Amino acid sequence: MTDTHQEERPAAEPAGAPAEEHGRPQSRGLKLAIGLNTGVALALALLLGGLLNYLGYRHYRRADLSRTQMYQLSDKTKSLLHSLTNAIDVVVFFQARQDIYEDVDNLLKEYQYASKLIRIQQVDPDRDLARTELLAKKYQVDQPNVVVFDHGGRVKHVTVDDIVEMDYSGMMSGQPARRVAFKGEQAFSSAIQNVTQARRPTVYFLAGHGERDPDSFDRRNGYSTLAKDIRGDNVEIRKLNLGEKQVVPADADLLVIAGPQKRLASAEVDRLRQFIGEKGRVLCLLDSITQPGLALLLKDWGVQVGDDVVVDPTRTQSGQELFLTEYEAHPVTDKLRGNVSILYLPRSVEAVGGAEASAESLPDKPRVTVLAKCTAGGWAETRTDQNPMRYDPGEDRKGPVGVAAAVEKGAAGGIDVQIKPVRLVVFGDSDFLSNGALAGGNADFFLSAMNWLLDRKELMAIAPKPVEELRLMLDRRQLRLLGWCVIAGLPGLVAAWGVLVWLRRRA
Repeated sequence: MTDTHQEERPAAEPAGAPAEEHGRPQSRGLKLAIGLNTGVALALALLLGGLLNYLGYRHYRRADLSRTQMYQLSDKTKSLLHSLTNAIDVVVFFQARQDIYEDVDNLLKEYQYASKLIRIQQVDPDRDLARTELLAKKYQVDQPNVVVFDHGGRVKHVTVDDIVEMDYSGMMSGQPARRVAFKGEQAFSSAIQNVTQARRPTVYFLAGHGERDPDSFDRRNGYSTLAKDIRGDNVEIRKLNLGEKQVVPADADLLVIAGPQKRLASAEVDRLRQFIGEKGRVLCLLDSITQPGLALLLKDWGVQVGDDVVVDPTRTQSGQELFLTEYEAHPVTDKLRGNVSILYLPRSVEAVGGAEASAESLPDKPRVTVLAKCTAGGWAETRTDQNPMRYDPGEDRKGPVGVAAAVEKGAAGGIDVQIKPVRLVVFGDSDFLSNGALAGGNADFFLSAMNWLLDRKELMAIAPKPVEELRLMLDRRQLRLLGWCVIAGLPGLVAAWGVLVWLRRRA
């Protein structure tokens, strides 16, 4: 048995030796082939991934999956962007800590995605001081949080007030202003349409009768701040003295009569009447306790300006101003909802009997809409020298009394004709637009009226996106339970999962 075992061992060794010698090279070749195949496969996978990534970078689609669709562009905006032929530079002077910074940034990205002609520059006024100073000087920006649209030197500024609709109704009771709507698309698209218009409108300011001067920096009487806002709306400003010119210039798209302190001559009134009759547009700002001689002219167009002062104890602080928080429905006031305008001792501006606008109004009759009124607690005070003013039955007119009105005569609503209607807007005050009084919605009120008179009310009439506030109302017991869940519940769940995994591995 022992010999047989010893004889078998040498016989097995020669048989196994050649297999070992031939198997090692085969094993090495197989490993080399497998490694080579794996390397090639990885290289191809990386190449394919790079190609897909490149194609995804060059050809991609964006989608707003949020419930409110805050940043989704409307068809009007997309059509406007597709019609662009030249580049528009958008300079964003926004502080990163501003509440709507992310909203503005996300929305502008959608504009840039929709059109490669939208070129965006981000400038942080708090960090990039040198670049901010350079660009601010170029675009005449004197405040933070402004978006500037530049199209070949034609510039439009968009401020936070243009982007966000605020509700100030609670401020009278000490509550802070509240965001109610995001108007970013409307503001940005209007700015693009504004700077791409072929012709800049020309607005003349009447001079020679103590009117407000758009070039004056005087805090009490000057209009330089308002003039800057007007020019920022891509409008050219000139001054007109009817004592020097026989007619209103033909290039006048709008004539502003801003607070004349002296009476106009009858010849000047006749020239104004001729200008209005030839489809001219006029914006009157008439202070109380003045007699500019325009009452009869305005009465012919359905507007009655009173020789009085409108006061409202429920809408004032010092008794000199009138806070306007509600407006009548009209294209001029569509964008003023939630804004507070402050007029100072305004005179009454109302419709002559039968001139009020209605669905049955005829095209050849003036249609008057009173834009703003005092409340029922106010009145039109006829004894303007009375101090303090008080309501006298039989002498004063009980509120609500109008202080601003819009007039239109021509094509009625729903009638599609190519006739340019006559339009006028009359305010019972000019102080509220002076350099020292521009606050709240004062400038917005004027600019909205100006754009309506210039037929620019259609500047991208895009509905604002409502801002929804989600509030989680919890009582003390629910807050305590939520605290335990966060502090102990979640860590305990993770620990329990780890113990289960450990027990399973041991088993």
